[in-house]
Amino acid sequence: MCFDFRHPGLPTQPALEYRALAEARPEVFLPDLAMSLNNQAPMLSEVGRRQEALEAITEAVTHYRQLADASPAAFAARRSPR
Repeated sequence: MCFDFRHPGLPTQPALEYRALAEARPEVFLPDLAMSLNNQAPMLSEVGRRQEALEAITEAVTHYRQLADASPAAFAARRSPR
């Protein structure tokens, strides 16, 4: 399946869906939201939507830091200093 990521809504739709789920149950869906934002950032950048890409990756990092703070052992090997 191939998507035209120049379409305004396509790369952001999964993150919107995970955001709604994460608001209701962050303990379950926050990792999925972070991953979705992490995946959408390069797609947005590739089609010239760089500000949106920066916002997406910044939010993803914020969520990953929250997750790492809540469960340090799960992220110890991958964590870089702030």
